Amino acid sequence: MLDRYFSFSLPAITDPKSLANALAKRTRFLRNEIITTQLAEEDMQDKKVVLNFYETLKKLLINNLTIEQFADLYAQTLT
Repeated sequence: MLDRYFSFSLPAITDPKSLANALAKRTRFLRNEIITTQLAEEDMQDKKVVLNFYETLKKLLINNLTIEQFADLYAQTLT
């Protein structure tokens, strides 16, 4: 999952708006990948890592955290 995230080619960043757009695209991609990985039968290793992190965060910090909220939080933090 992260290999695909980091494989994006870097756009020419010439102003704050370009930077914001580039970061937003990466954030949406990663959020959607996390949600998709959580539901997919393939990518079992990715799924296990993501779900373990989600469950730990939910157990220790935010007990009512949904997978969608987690995906958004994780993607924004990483980006």
